Amino acid sequence: MAMDDVRTYGDIMGISPEAYEKLKPHIPFPQVKYANGKLSVDHEGVYIDVEPFIEKVVELMDENGWGGVDFIDHVEWEVTRYVLRKGSVRIKKVKPDNVLEPLLNEIGS
Repeated sequence: MAMDDVRTYGDIMGISPEAYEKLKPHIPFPQVKYANGKLSVDHEGVYIDVEPFIEKVVELMDENGWGGVDFIDHVEWEVTRYVLRKGSVRIKKVKPDNVLEPLLNEIGS
């Protein structure tokens, strides 16, 4: 059994029904849930490009909108966290080993 290339998931608050309709053509995720202004995305499988979607979200979200999407690349072994606010995206990349090694040392491996 082969490992999935990527795993990505997140929750975004402040998406109006009108914004959601405008977002639909840009959603690369096969699994989405939308209710009460909250959009939840989830994908595990082949690589998908999430950045055009992220850019559209911060353009269309409400003024007080916020959220986050984590993109785990199993091939490159890297986690990219997108922190979303109206009109801006903050991107942080981390190598999982940089997080896991200290934890394993702390709890004993």
